[in-house]
Amino acid sequence: MSSEGFVVEGPGRSSLVAVFEDDGETGFLYVYDCAADKVTTHLHVYDRSPSLVVNEDDVFVTWTSDFSRCGVVIWGEMMGVIDVRTDKRWVTRAVSNGMPGLEGDALEGFERE
Repeated sequence: MSSEGFVVEGPGRSSLVAVFEDDGETGFLYVYDCAADKVTTHLHVYDRSPSLVVNEDDVFVTWTSDFSRCGVVIWGEMMGVIDVRTDKRWVTRAVSNGMPGLEGDALEGFERE
């Protein structure tokens, strides 16, 4: 399955940027180091399918207040988190709208609305 993709960014501290990319087939969260001009880590969040359609307006990229973790919120639920200090990663593979997101330790440091 292929369709037009999109990119959503969330600037972090110093040279780090959290980037969510949907290339029309898959969705990945990346941490990009602008100073080094490279991706430092990534997390596979979903594969598109006829039952999984994610639009740019469904996605929000965020950081914890101390910029130690970045995360991707899809349909109002945290679906993936990367700890940039430890490289620990959490993911709930998005398969449909309405599914629950991450809970517990993965959300530590993120502000909930």
